[in-house]
Amino acid sequence: MEHANKRELLSTVNKQREQLTRYESRLRDVVAAYKGLIKEKEALEASLKALTASNASDKSCKTNNETKNEETNTNSASIPGVEVCSSKQGTNQSEETVDHLRTQLATLMNSLATLSAEKSRMEANFQADKKQLRSEKEERERVIKDQQEKHQQSLHLHQSEMETLRSKLIAERHEREKEQNDHGVMIRWDAFLQKEMN
Repeated sequence: MEHANKRELLSTVNKQREQLTRYESRLRDVVAAYKGLIKEKEALEASLKALTASNASDKSCKTNNETKNEETNTNSASIPGVEVCSSKQGTNQSEETVDHLRTQLATLMNSLATLSAEKSRMEANFQADKKQLRSEKEERERVIKDQQEKHQQSLHLHQSEMETLRSKLIAERHEREKEQNDHGVMIRWDAFLQKEMN
């Protein structure tokens, strides 16, 4: 009784250990997926900021150019060197705009690289999981096939043993019947001899 309880407890412990192992692997997968999603989110946020900043800077440049054009038109008659000054400011602004666009492009390229890397990692994980599942399926099918073959062999062995036992039983029954017949003949012969002697 106590031995059976120990066996049940060991079986329960082994099952729980297997469940814990499965949960640990799933948790690792969830953590890896969460980290990947965080990287993707950061990349997308950086892209969004770069695009939003680009739109804002374009609007501010248009507004500044419009106000400067108005100021230039009103003041150009009174101040002779305004056109030179506004062209320098325009050159500085265009350089700043080019630098800003380069920064945005670099941010977008980094974001795209991060997203591509995450996509590649997820595809690689998917392919690895698919390969593992396929190999596990093939292993299970092989085990099932082996078990079926063993079962068939065992069944044939038992059938041949039963045939052997049946033939032995039939042979023994015939032998017993022969012995009974011989014994009956001997008894009748003894009875006949005693009758003749009397």
